[in-house]
Formats: sequence, structure tokens, C-alpha cells
Amino acid sequence: MCAQFRPLVGGAERQAERLAAELVRQGVGAEIVTRRLEADHAVEEILDGVPVRRLGFAARGPFRIRKMERATFAFRLYQDLAKNPPSRPVLVQHLLYPALIAGLACSKGGWPLILRVSSTGATSDFGAWGPVGPLVHRFLRTRVSAVVALNQASRAEAIDAGYPESRIVVIPNGVEAGPPPVLRAPGRPLHVIYVGGLRSEKRVDVLLEAWKSSGVGGTLTLLGEGPERPSLERLASSLGTPVSFKGVQDDPTSFQREADIMVLPSDAEGMSNALIEAMVAGCACIATHVGGNVDCLAPGTNEPSPGQIVEGPYGWLVRRGDVAALALGLQRLAADSATRIRLGQAARERACSVYSLKLVATTYAELSRRLTEERRLPT
Repeated sequence: MCAQFRPLVGGAERQAERLAAELVRQGVGAEIVTRRLEADHAVEEILDGVPVRRLGFAARGPFRIRKMERATFAFRLYQDLAKNPPSRPVLVQHLLYPALIAGLACSKGGWPLILRVSSTGATSDFGAWGPVGPLVHRFLRTRVSAVVALNQASRAEAIDAGYPESRIVVIPNGVEAGPPPVLRAPGRPLHVIYVGGLRSEKRVDVLLEAWKSSGVGGTLTLLGEGPERPSLERLASSLGTPVSFKGVQDDPTSFQREADIMVLPSDAEGMSNALIEAMVAGCACIATHVGGNVDCLAPGTNEPSPGQIVEGPYGWLVRRGDVAALALGLQRLAADSATRIRLGQAARERACSVYSLKLVATTYAELSRRLTEERRLPT
């Protein structure tokens, strides 16, 4: 269950689409229920073998009342779950208002409810409710069968929010391995890439400043869109830094396979699809020491001191907002092609083994079967 889905797609929605399609391929079955965001969005369709149903009312014209539209979605969602009991556990993508509706409906029908935490840290799902958060989580704790945390930081947040450790399962995002990466030609100009939204929490401004400060030659390419793009373009211009803004790419794989270094400077991350995809593509990766970045590149490490770099076995991590450390990392990797190749190979091996989409889907399928069997056991 997603509050939004295609044609409006972000990282969590893309992961839901991939996971559902893989579950269908494995014969487990899956269906995506989401909100109808625009009047011209299809009410029902099949995407990659997955049935998609959009509930609620979406008005036309400039005078729309979004709260009313969300209310109709909430009503239809409850009605749908109550009148059409699901044949498998209900998985909710975020701990937002659809989770409350699903909690009410699943509790009434006795069906297992799985809550998936999509972000951690500054943008954590656990902090989304503000001062009423304790009441919301008290309600959900009595109804949830399992909480899926994407990383160890998210697991710790779930425990702090009072969810029993026995019900918390760490399942990361999954990606398809794809073909082996091509060997980057030695001696060519360095190619650095960023893939993600151009939003404030992504801190692309830090990347631009670090790129300028590093003095590294080569090209910096930004893939993505967002409200920060105009200010980032102005910043790049004021820094005199040549940057290529490529916008959103339906398939950034070709860019990632050509890049030498992937940088993810975010202040907060759940489990970045873009980072895992860059690992699969054999990029040397530098990211901030937040959320799933730690699990991906340097598991179990502590946050570095200002100006320092954690040199993990699968990539490097710096403190969030640390321009100096990021610039240093860029300088060192730019000057050391052997380290870039070593990190890229190790990153791909880890991504293909730990973050395989097939493995992740199988883990969800096993969780679904276990919860269903537990429901059938006599009390």
C-alpha cells in the first residue's frame, strides 16, 4: 500500500514497484493499492504483471481541496480493506495516515499488518507525527504484526518508539544485479555523479562546494529534479563550477556505469536505491554517515570526526555537511584509480549478494507466510 505511486514516483514508490513485480514472478502474488492523485490517472491497471488500484476522489481544475481528496482516499481505503479482506498480509510503505487506516481495518478483520519504515534520521517516519507521535505509535503498536526497518538506524528508532524487538525485521531495499560493469579506462577525465532528488535534505549544495574546493578536474553530473534546482544552479554559477544538470532519467544505469565516483551527501537516508544501483554499477562511492549509507558502505562504524573519513570496505563515509572531508575524499579517489577500482568491485559484490531483489522479495514472502500461519494458529 502506497500513498502515492506512478506516474508520480520516488525512491520508495520505485522500490514498491520492483518488489511487487518480483513477488509476482516468484508466484507469491502482490497488488498495489494507492491514492488517485489526478483525475486522469487510471483507476485500475496492470504494471509489469502487478494489479494497481487507485482509490479516492481526485478533482479537476485549480480550486482543489487536497484535504478533502485525502479524506476520500482514507474512507475508500478503510471500506476496501473492511469489505474485501486481503488474502495476504497488508504492507504499508510509510508510517503516515494510511497506516492508521490500515491498522483499524486489519484489526477488525484480524489480518496481519506490516509497517515499512522508509526513512530515518532528520526525515524519519517516526518523527512525522510531531507532538502526537506517542499517541499514534501507541495505537499502531497494538495492531502491527511486524515492522520492517531498512537499516540498523531505523531498527534503533523503532525500538525507541516502543515497538517490541521481536516484531522488528531488518529488510533492505533490493535491486537487480544487471550485467557486470565495464572497466573504467585509465587516464580518462574523472566522472563524478549524483543521483537523487534536488531537495534540501539531500544537501547537493555541500557536494557543489566540495567539488569546487577539491580542485579535481573532470565532470560532475547531477541526475534528478526538485525545488532546489534553481538555487543549486545559481550556486554552481557563483562558484564557477562546471556542473551538468541532467534532470530525471527513467534509467540512470548508463550514467552510473560510466561514472568513476558516486557521491550521496544527504542529511538523511532510509536505504538509497541510487546508492545501491551505483554499487551494482561498480562505482567507488562516498556518502554521509547516515541511515542505510552506513549499512551499505561501512557497517557497524561510528560517525567520523569533522574533517575525517571512514574508509569502509565497500565505500567511504563522511560526516553530514562536512565540505572539507568530502573534498578530501574526492581528491584522494581522483588521484588513486586502484582504490576506485577496488572499492567498486567490493561494492558490486556486496550489492549483488546482500541487496539482491530476489533475495529481498524472498525474505518478504517468508515473512508474509509466517505471519499468515501465526494468524491461523489457535489462540
